[in-house]
Amino acid sequence: MVGVLVAVFTVAFFFSMLGMGGGQLYTPIFYWLGLDLRTQAVPLALWLSFSSQSAAAMNYWRYGLVQFRTALPILIGLIGGAPVGALIGHHAPQPLILFLFATMTVVALLQVWLRRPSAEAIGSGPGALVFSLVGGAAIGFLAGMIGRGGGSLVVPLLLLLGVDPKRAAATSSFAVCFSSLAGAISHLAISGPSLPVHWLILLTGVVAVGAVTGSRYMAKRLRSRTVRPLFMVVLAGVAAGLYWDVFAA
Repeated sequence: MVGVLVAVFTVAFFFSMLGMGGGQLYTPIFYWLGLDLRTQAVPLALWLSFSSQSAAAMNYWRYGLVQFRTALPILIGLIGGAPVGALIGHHAPQPLILFLFATMTVVALLQVWLRRPSAEAIGSGPGALVFSLVGGAAIGFLAGMIGRGGGSLVVPLLLLLGVDPKRAAATSSFAVCFSSLAGAISHLAISGPSLPVHWLILLTGVVAVGAVTGSRYMAKRLRSRTVRPLFMVVLAGVAAGLYWDVFAA
């Protein structure tokens, strides 16, 4: 169990710097440890993502890095799409969920890789509002289905809107904590709680500490240009591992 605690702390520390809750790794880790994908690994990953993102978002808010007006329409879309995705994901075949999980990761990687800071951004206005709402709903649907908060796609969405990478990570933490909570509640409402409460409390505390530490480090010391390559390396590794799990099984 000590190894699991170290792993979730490390994930929370690192992913909080990238504007993600860690569902990209929590779900595979718990699945590979033998937890049932739909009733245990997915809701637990979503809950821990919520805990991590909430702790990180409070830190980023203190440092003035969260762009609330930009996050609001994305947040509305995320909250609306997550419960629908959770309902469908509960009845979807397990290999399909893993495949979508990996593909969603690759799409996010490609978006970040192809998007250059000098590229033309969508900016603000009615078009940006519609883009944020629709994009948030689509991300929320997929995130709720496969057990992720959606940070790996919200960050690229914010980059497309012209948000600085460092502020994009911070703003993503704020928006995604709500979609993670909506997805977790939806999954628990469908399947019911299936994990011991004392383990849930312990894991929640560990990821909260990791997220606070990581977000503070990012806000004070990490440069915007460093966030992007870190984000890409992590996504590439997660996608490769999941595709291997789907096609090599």
